[in-house]
Amino acid sequence: MLGKLIKYDIKYGIKIFTLLHVMALISCVVIRFFFINPIDFSTLTDAIILKLVFLVVFLSILFSAVSFGTTAIYTVRFYKNLFSNEGYITWTLPVSSAQHFWAKILSATIWYVLDNVIILFCSWILLSGNNVLAAYEKISPELESTLGMPISHLFWICILTSFFGLLATISIFYTSVAIGQLFPEHRILCSVITCFVIYMVIQILCVIISFKHNMLLTVNASITTKEYLLRTLPEISIFTLIFSCIGLFITYHIMDKKLNLV
Repeated sequence: MLGKLIKYDIKYGIKIFTLLHVMALISCVVIRFFFINPIDFSTLTDAIILKLVFLVVFLSILFSAVSFGTTAIYTVRFYKNLFSNEGYITWTLPVSSAQHFWAKILSATIWYVLDNVIILFCSWILLSGNNVLAAYEKISPELESTLGMPISHLFWICILTSFFGLLATISIFYTSVAIGQLFPEHRILCSVITCFVIYMVIQILCVIISFKHNMLLTVNASITTKEYLLRTLPEISIFTLIFSCIGLFITYHIMDKKLNLV
């Protein structure tokens, strides 16, 4: 039954997900062949730099919008399927609260992983041109010396920490929706406010952790970027894991004990 629940969750948002990511792929292909390929990085001018800045801003907005759209898909599904009028039908199914809970966690994980894989593929499309690779070869020794590690190591560190980002994202939105349903009126607004509060608390605590290590970096300038990351990221990751588990526990408790569809 768990498999069927996941199947229906995926089926719910597949059209929107496909549309968003096809648009992102087409945009990246167009940018690669019509804007990036013609650039000669060996003779950078102010006009080219301005063009690159515009591209970076546009792509940042594009990827953020696509990722937010993916998050909205499984968050809206979580709300509509379990806490709206549709919940009256959902909760009559011969399925336990635990099965509903894990179905939503696993379906959101699938969306999150697919979204990140496609965005990585889009990035590869943008950066795999001969002119970009040639420019990278020229700056890579200095860049890797500054980082204190090869770019490939930084890539895998980012991939590893994205797992904690997955847990945090799901936990923030699911917990916010679940807490919002405890209020008698304006539940969506209460969920949005709760989401904002939880996100701000997490960000403030992460900034505090980072600030502590930034002070250490200021005192000891010999610390490399690699050493800084290896000191900072484990603390932030552990904190994120603990916070996410607490949020998911609260979500499950509300689903199992405090459900109120009125």
